[in-house]
Amino acid sequence: FCFPVALFFFFLYCALPKPWQARNPQLWWTGALQVIISPFGRVNFLTAYMGDIFTSMVKVSVDIAYTFCFIFSGDWLSHHEDDGSRQEHCSNSNWYKMVIVPLLSALPLWFRFMQCLRRYHDTHKRFPNLANAGKYAVSHSVVLFGAFHSSFNDPESDFTLYKSFWLVCVVISTLYSYSWDVFMDWGLGEIKHGFLRERLMFPKRWFYYVAIVVDLFLRFAWTLTLIPQGDDSPFGSTWILFLQPCLAVGEICRRCMWGCLRLEWEHLANTSGYRRIDFVPLHFESVTNAAPPTPINPYKVIIEVSVLTALVLSLGLVAALTAS
Repeated sequence: FCFPVALFFFFLYCALPKPWQARNPQLWWTGALQVIISPFGRVNFLTAYMGDIFTSMVKVSVDIAYTFCFIFSGDWLSHHEDDGSRQEHCSNSNWYKMVIVPLLSALPLWFRFMQCLRRYHDTHKRFPNLANAGKYAVSHSVVLFGAFHSSFNDPESDFTLYKSFWLVCVVISTLYSYSWDVFMDWGLGEIKHGFLRERLMFPKRWFYYVAIVVDLFLRFAWTLTLIPQGDDSPFGSTWILFLQPCLAVGEICRRCMWGCLRLEWEHLANTSGYRRIDFVPLHFESVTNAAPPTPINPYKVIIEVSVLTALVLSLGLVAALTAS
């Protein structure tokens, strides 16, 4: 009882504006609203950064939803049975397991997916926008299938083709996200600079190597928390309950580390000038004779965005309709 109530009041403390804050509290709410209404909200570095933060708050959001259900459903007032067990309406509710948990698990990834498509619609640049959208589309589909089919990978069941395919998709999705962290979000991976990059702002080179290794480990570890837990959980119902608090703390550390390196790379890219103009002319070209990039037909952009959106929605619909 104590933990859900403490989490409830801590959520209120963090969410509500406080008069002693130096900064305008509306800045956070405005940015969060721009993320939630994607693709209709503006997409800049701040809103994209906040969207990535939301993807790390899946477990927190699920816990907050369970706290609300636990308090307002009266589960904390229920008595223990003779065998020591207690009837829990939230954990056993199909509405909670089949609607609330999948939505809270998939919506942050959906927001980032729509932000990437919005960037492609605005800039007409397939790379990196469509590649980034593909990363979130794969993660979105994997999470939904894991949420709606929490019993398909029971360790005591037979190892079917469906289980093998889902596990392969989990590995591909995690490696996809990890590679994007290192090469795109951090700008690392240059062979001639020791798998780092030419310009480094942190004085110790070993920090970058540790970040690369730790990010890979915690990426795979955090994937386990995206799968709903219960008696029919893919990885069992006991040991993961003890491991989840450690994984949640690890994800907080990983996201903080990711944020520091992401801000560093954004600053270096801005100072190099690549974010301030649409194209970079060669050293022998003048601004007057440099040719701009070839524009893409806007109707083609709309068609590509619509096809990708329909594909992701179709996979989500298939996961929901085939739920056991």
